[in-house]
Amino acid sequence: MNAETMIKEYWEYKKETEILKNQLLNFRGVTEVDMIEAMNFSRPHEERVQKSGVADKTAKIALNYHRFLSKENEDLYRFIFNKYKCHAEEIMFFESAVDLLPDNLSLFIKDMIFNKLSWDELSYKYDVSRRTIGRYRRKAINKLNEIYDCRSQIEIEYMLS
Repeated sequence: MNAETMIKEYWEYKKETEILKNQLLNFRGVTEVDMIEAMNFSRPHEERVQKSGVADKTAKIALNYHRFLSKENEDLYRFIFNKYKCHAEEIMFFESAVDLLPDNLSLFIKDMIFNKLSWDELSYKYDVSRRTIGRYRRKAINKLNEIYDCRSQIEIEYMLS
């Protein structure tokens, strides 16, 4: 993700992170009924000619039920957790990158993004024109992109080492 995308989607990303956190805190997993239905209506992946000793579909479902249910729940929890972790790390990186901006740009971007001030409110607060607000925004995006590029370079160096 780049800085401009994060600026535009910051609050949506924060909301998704909170939803994921809530899902983890209230995780119930796949219900028994859903698992039985999924197993009952799934198509066999084997040949049509039966080669195993178990011919009864119901018996096969009963034998595999608990193993499938635990694996499905583990996979679902791991997926939600990894997505939450990525979102949280991206938000923390963005917020720390904003803190690394020069003071005037850092305060400006914090007001724009974190405090949700409109361009008119920013113009009034900083006593500058809307055009200057656009220049400040562009300058901040360029500085943030430099920070993001630095992070990408570190990740590339790590992968190549």
